[in-house]
Amino acid sequence: MSDLQPKIALVIGVNGGPETGLAPLRYAEETARQVADMLASSVCNFTLHGGGPLLGEAATTDAVRRAIFDARRAAGQHGTLLIYFIGHGRYVTDHHGHSDVYLVTSNFRTDDARDDPHAHLSMEWLQEKVLRHHTPDRLLIVLDCCYAGAVGDAAPDPVVANLRRRLAQALDIQAPDTNRGVVSSMRKTLAAVSPWQKAYERDGATCYSAALLHGLRGAAVLEDGRVTWQSLHALLQRELADYQPGEYGFDRSEGVVLAYYPDRARVRTPNHQPFVIPHVPLPDADFVGREEELQRLAAMLIGADAGDVALLPAITGIGGIGKTRLAIEFVHRYRHHFPDGIFWLTMERPDTIEAQIAACGGTRGLQLFDDDQSELSSRQSTDFDGGTRNTERLSLHQRAELVRTIWEQPGCRLIIFDNLEDPALLHQWRPRGGGSRLLITTRRQTWATTSGVRTFSLNTLSDAASQALLLRPRAADRGCTIDQLLADPAEAKAAQAIIQELGGLPLALTLAGGYLAKSSVTLTRYRELLRSESIRHQSLNQELSEGLPQAERASIVAAFALSYQRLGDDPIDSLARTIWLAAAQLAPEPILEEVLMRAAAIDPADEDRCEQGTQALQRLRELGLIERSADGYRLHRLLGAYARSVSPDCAADWRRAAQGLAQTIQRLDDEWELSAPPFRDHIRRLLDAQMAGRDADSAALFHAAGLVMYADDNYPTARRYYEEALAIKDDVLGRRHRETAVTLHALGKVAQAAGDYPTARRYFLEDLEITEAVLGRRHRETAVTLHALGNLAQEEGDYPTARRYYEEALAIFEAVLGRRHRETAVTLHELGKVAQAAGDYPTARRYYEEALAIFEAVLGRRHRETFITRFARGWLVWQAIWETAACAVLTWFVLPDQIALIGAGLVLVLGAVGYFRWRQATGVVRVLWRVQVGWLVTLLLLNLLDPAPVDLSPVMVYALAAGGAALGLLWPRIMALPALRTARLRGRRWLYRGLQRLRALRRR
Repeated sequence: MSDLQPKIALVIGVNGGPETGLAPLRYAEETARQVADMLASSVCNFTLHGGGPLLGEAATTDAVRRAIFDARRAAGQHGTLLIYFIGHGRYVTDHHGHSDVYLVTSNFRTDDARDDPHAHLSMEWLQEKVLRHHTPDRLLIVLDCCYAGAVGDAAPDPVVANLRRRLAQALDIQAPDTNRGVVSSMRKTLAAVSPWQKAYERDGATCYSAALLHGLRGAAVLEDGRVTWQSLHALLQRELADYQPGEYGFDRSEGVVLAYYPDRARVRTPNHQPFVIPHVPLPDADFVGREEELQRLAAMLIGADAGDVALLPAITGIGGIGKTRLAIEFVHRYRHHFPDGIFWLTMERPDTIEAQIAACGGTRGLQLFDDDQSELSSRQSTDFDGGTRNTERLSLHQRAELVRTIWEQPGCRLIIFDNLEDPALLHQWRPRGGGSRLLITTRRQTWATTSGVRTFSLNTLSDAASQALLLRPRAADRGCTIDQLLADPAEAKAAQAIIQELGGLPLALTLAGGYLAKSSVTLTRYRELLRSESIRHQSLNQELSEGLPQAERASIVAAFALSYQRLGDDPIDSLARTIWLAAAQLAPEPILEEVLMRAAAIDPADEDRCEQGTQALQRLRELGLIERSADGYRLHRLLGAYARSVSPDCAADWRRAAQGLAQTIQRLDDEWELSAPPFRDHIRRLLDAQMAGRDADSAALFHAAGLVMYADDNYPTARRYYEEALAIKDDVLGRRHRETAVTLHALGKVAQAAGDYPTARRYFLEDLEITEAVLGRRHRETAVTLHALGNLAQEEGDYPTARRYYEEALAIFEAVLGRRHRETAVTLHELGKVAQAAGDYPTARRYYEEALAIFEAVLGRRHRETFITRFARGWLVWQAIWETAACAVLTWFVLPDQIALIGAGLVLVLGAVGYFRWRQATGVVRVLWRVQVGWLVTLLLLNLLDPAPVDLSPVMVYALAAGGAALGLLWPRIMALPALRTARLRGRRWLYRGLQRLRALRRR
């Protein structure tokens, strides 16, 4: 291919200069040499102006200007000029406030550009003197520098300019025509980055120029063998999407060829391509559900979201979840949207991929060549200029490359990569351009963001779809409907239990449905068999000759083994195996990451080991052995059964799971963050299995179960678990052991919550005795028990005893943990509550304020404990105001008019003094308030009973009123009765949990 007009290339590269004020680049000048060599090669066929690139110190501002003008003259009126610049770009604002980007030459000085905008090469100068000049006819500028996109749409479109000129003449508008003479057909600028981004170097070149060279060397070649600025820019946009490379200006030329590869121009697409689906499996007649998933896939591949072909939808999920089924159904349901063909590749065996691609070009596919069974096949090729060559024999690689070339051309086609697990295979075989859309099915749940893969996670089937998949074959075999099969309530209940046992997994449901269609066993009996044999039952492992879609695994075990067998013996895979087998001992519900880490003996405080644990979990997700959920990680019910069936030591796995769960629960309880729902099912699952004897691990698990039940307000069950843990610890560790004391403490809390204060005190005192004997009086555990005793005395209304316990606990916490610690703040808060209950408002305020300051410093202002203390401080103020104001009003109401105001004022003074200074004044106000309330309530009741036939003398009325006053005076001690204390405590807990649920609903 030849071009009679001159093709001139000016290449400029500057690392930096002594007065630029910027750190010199490392690779700009070397990259310019590589670009110059490429442009001067026979492929590009440009003539280098000056015989070589303009580099380094030689590239001064004046030298670059002269070189541009000389190169423009060399290109002439009808030639092509390519100007390539690589170096720094810098924003400069002159004294008039005008900003522009300057190309930094070797003698660039910022102060010169600021004083004289024309002193150096600005984007504005490039627009006015180069892009707006009428020669040459075709001009392409490539800028690889920071802020290159500031060049903007520099040159006017000649069509628009001529239209403006004609309109001006027709309307007799006299205006200067600044664009006169600009009749060029092409003015394009390719910019490495947007006007607001910097360009970067890496791996021996700038990112943009490395991709540019990659494209010129053949990566951007079109079907006819040409590399144009359009194909080159399209490649740059795909490979450098994050840098936002841009193109500006217009091109009305017949096409500028930047490079030409004649050997790549030999492929011609057949004039007629019938709709083909080479090697796509047949549709599944029993496909049910997934309508929403199909619509989402359609939106991603053919809908409004399908504009970006660089985004690759990937259907992800565990083995047997129905990824391939969904892809097959989508292909057959939406095939009319891909008239240029649908191509199905199975990616499990990399050594067969090339042969599969080559087969897509045969007579059943693109019809590029004839199919035969030999290593080589033949075809007749056509030259770029239409001539016919002799018959050639093509190798397998050549046939595959021909198909891939067609895939990278414009058109509407769909390619499916089924069971793609290796990202390297995606990089190797995906189309690099054109209109082909790619759909992936994979067990791998994590992909690099740079791959363009957008995961589409597949969940289990709904109950309705599961029921149809399970029972439709049996109904068809018996000539009845599913409703008739389930007419018996026992059978309907059994069917639902089977669905739950199979976990909505489509492959398991298909296998079970095929078995039930041929078996006379009842659904109730089949449910019992599944519960006893689980994944080992023959229905889930038989080789069915029919009933499964093509390419589907014929066994649950085979489907799961494909993933499990990919785990190797390296440290990360070994750790992943340990975590996975331990997770299989837990319930098929979300599992906290901390539980899995601790099950593998990983301390969350050990950052190095935690990183290894994260990599192990990532590996499990890559293999589709575990799924990530919003609440942690989840192991499907059948996948867990498979894990237990292949485990070499289920007892050891159970022990690891129990340790991980118990340690996590204990840590959350110690930090007052324990919530029952994430652990309830896992606890029950482990206790039901109970693979360990009466040892320390079993005791720890029973204790953790008690903690969960206590957090769930299930006190009888919590007491039962704690008592079991205590019995085991007595046998294994002895009564006077630290762990035994921990369980005694927990039993005391349960008894206290149930209102059994004597029993609670007995447990707490025994706990205190053991803890003090084992750990000493000045220990954190001892302080925790003292705190619990103080809380118990506080609930009983024994405030002096409560204060004594709290103050000793505070002294120990302060000595062991420091004053600014969370547990210290909790004790201060409780001391504030005791002082408030006793009417000592100044002391209560001081305790609350100190606790609040510590909470805000340690936990932050938006933490639950901070909010509780802030609320308590505010409530203290309102309680003082309410008591004083109500007492003053009642005093004014009761006393004679002559002294009513004086009495009310005196009460207000007493209330203010009591709040700020003397607690005795608050005590007086409280006594008055309670007497008044008791007196008035009694009189009110007597007034309501006035119509009754009871003749009460004035003396009796006053006597009853006095009794009411005494009742009001003794009201605090009445409310301190155990039964009433228990009811109030439960009411507060119920209210708190209700508020927590309300907040959770609002967040959702």
